[in-house]
Amino acid sequence: MTEHNMPGPPMQPGRPFRWPTVRHFVRHFIRPAVNRLLYSRGGRIGLAALALLVLLRLFSSGGPTSHLSFSRAIYDRNGTLLRLTLSADEKYRRFTPLDRISSDVVEAVLLREDRYFYYHPGVNPVALVKASSGYLSGSDARGASTITMQLARLLYDLKTRTLAGKLKQIAVAMYLELRYSKRQILEAYLNLLPLGHNIEGIPAASMVYYRKNPDRLNAVEAITLAVIPPRPSLRTSRTEEARRELSLFRRRLFTQWLERHPEDSELVIQAEQASLFEERSPLPFFAPHFTDSILLSGHGREDEETTLDLRLQTATERVLAQYVKERSSAGIYNAAALLVNTRTAEVLVQVGSADYHDASIYGQVDGTRAFRSPGSALKPLLYGLAIDQGLIHGRSVLKDAPVHFSSYSPENFEGEFLGPLPAEQALVLSRNVPAIQLGAGLKSPDLLDTLQKAGVPLRFRREYYGLAPIIGGVEMTMHQLASIYAALATGGTFRSTRIRLNQASDRNQHLLSPQAAFLVMQMLGTGHADHEQWIHSPVTVYAKTGTSSAFRDAWTAGIAGPYVLVVWVGNFDGRSNPAFVGREAATPLFYRILAAVRTIEPDLRDQIQIPEGVAQIEVCAASGKIPHAFCPARVTTWFIPGKSPIEPCDVHRQIRVSRRTGLRICDGAVDGMKDETQQEVFEFWSSDLERLFEQAGIPRRKAPPFDRRCTQRQRPERGLLQITLPLRNVVYTIEEPEQQIPLRASAPSDAEQLYWFIDEAYVGSASVNEAVFWKAHPGRFAVRAVDNLGNSDQIELRVETARERP
Repeated sequence: MTEHNMPGPPMQPGRPFRWPTVRHFVRHFIRPAVNRLLYSRGGRIGLAALALLVLLRLFSSGGPTSHLSFSRAIYDRNGTLLRLTLSADEKYRRFTPLDRISSDVVEAVLLREDRYFYYHPGVNPVALVKASSGYLSGSDARGASTITMQLARLLYDLKTRTLAGKLKQIAVAMYLELRYSKRQILEAYLNLLPLGHNIEGIPAASMVYYRKNPDRLNAVEAITLAVIPPRPSLRTSRTEEARRELSLFRRRLFTQWLERHPEDSELVIQAEQASLFEERSPLPFFAPHFTDSILLSGHGREDEETTLDLRLQTATERVLAQYVKERSSAGIYNAAALLVNTRTAEVLVQVGSADYHDASIYGQVDGTRAFRSPGSALKPLLYGLAIDQGLIHGRSVLKDAPVHFSSYSPENFEGEFLGPLPAEQALVLSRNVPAIQLGAGLKSPDLLDTLQKAGVPLRFRREYYGLAPIIGGVEMTMHQLASIYAALATGGTFRSTRIRLNQASDRNQHLLSPQAAFLVMQMLGTGHADHEQWIHSPVTVYAKTGTSSAFRDAWTAGIAGPYVLVVWVGNFDGRSNPAFVGREAATPLFYRILAAVRTIEPDLRDQIQIPEGVAQIEVCAASGKIPHAFCPARVTTWFIPGKSPIEPCDVHRQIRVSRRTGLRICDGAVDGMKDETQQEVFEFWSSDLERLFEQAGIPRRKAPPFDRRCTQRQRPERGLLQITLPLRNVVYTIEEPEQQIPLRASAPSDAEQLYWFIDEAYVGSASVNEAVFWKAHPGRFAVRAVDNLGNSDQIELRVETARERP
């Protein structure tokens, strides 16, 4: 090369050589090239194509398969497959990202289908020329399709046996290469390639044929699947011809594999013996109601990792089915059960019916999601609210006696009344009347407020419900009931149940204080400690039963160790059955399931912790108040200092009685009659409680009457007068004009007569054990009672007509 052929200006004699500057390079090389690119036709086409490629990549939404429906694989918390669904077009087609597919599968497919995949633009020119020559000569033209071309055929259902179809396939393949990356194309192909029957894609085939995820496939399995796509129907049939062909092509591909991986030579024998079609059990279909819930609550294509524990689920299903079979003679054909971890709110067991496949019991209905009346199962929440509002503690005396709320007179389940009894006993025995009186005394929040906070929907305006929710007059699901019981075990904090691992929890709702929740748990723990199926267990069961109106639903819900278990027995069509009583129908199943859980989880331990702000105190067993020297029996109970109604006991008192007559001696006569008297302890109850003890047949040591010689009755220990009917904070509804409302009060034991006033107008009088009836009319009234000793009490009464209510 002469110096005149060198780039840049010729060298001048006598001047040293200089390398071209950047400005010189841009001026003489870059600028002319850009001008040719911009002003020539070919350059403009190239730039347009480049811009199109950039736009396609920038604005591409998802991968090539984003418009397709895929199967969903649902796993339990331990990775066991529960269910593999079909896609919308009835295919087993699982989407799995490329990095979760075995590298052996990727290599085997590329080796079999498209060795030059990463180097061609969607079409292999060399193979295409060979195929074209074969087509023109009339010979077999197979072998030119790349993975991208096959993906084009699968995505758009192209007919490629004609020349026009093949050209269209080529054009679509080049479009795919422009729009998507090689990784996206390969990922899509591996998820869609045909693998026999209605199975598409390596992930689905690995699950159906090998019961494993695609990242666990070995080399032999990968090679076997890689040779199926050219003739999937034949090579996956069970004929001898299919076995021979599959073995032949697998052997050929394995030979090529060994050229790359000679270290796998020991797999030759395994490859020869491997069979794709050993006798297989059907795909799993575990926990159908639970997996239905998963499918209904999400529409993604990713695998679902759930909270369910298949071991506990299977054991519960077996126990429940056997129980229903045993009790079928009593008309019990259906039941449901839900087991939830109290700390995490994760659902571990969800059995929606006795038999998912039994149409006669509407087995596919999920009883854990159905809205049903919980009966008395809500009473623990009610008692917790009463504790939080300072109305009771566990040993407070409540009244189980007839009571009237305008036209409503609540009764207990068996139609009887037990008289006065401790609050914990009233809860465990599920007494309706004490619960309704507590509910009527609640301020804000009341039971309905709290249920709404827990997500329980109200179908009507809250005024419609009145006091009915206390005994089950509101509908809810087993999941909601389980969450309420879990809140009792976790310091009053409510969380909705969770069915997916790593699922974000709802915002916590505080239904009760930790102290009230703990006291309710202690009250519940006294009721099931001696159950025959749990008597030898170190774990306390905190449970409550429920029976809905007209015997339609039987419930038992409770906490044992870290779990809350809810059991329901009934019919989905709402038919009633006298056998549907919580304690008789649901409780035996409840304990059978707990026994099965304990077999699988033998290390169950109580999880209840004592919160700050509670203390134990010794109280009088009869009154629930602080005892003194005259209290004959004492018990220990929990209370909340500064909130629980703890006061000195005034029931047991020491008085003087005549040795001769047995009559009480008045205070002023003691000094002159000391030799004739003796001191004895008697019980002084209010008049209404004395009447209840008598009605219930409970003997009490009642003080004798005063000696007739006593004219002064000095009683510094005298009790107070309290109006018990009408109830405070209750709106009374009258159905007809001048409907009567009873007026009744609790008076000191030595009071004899009560006088009643409405807005200071005298209504009438009666003895302390009798009621006065007032002809009511709408409005707001001040009701006052005065006894013959001068004690008085007053409340406000509101009366409405039925048409004023919603």
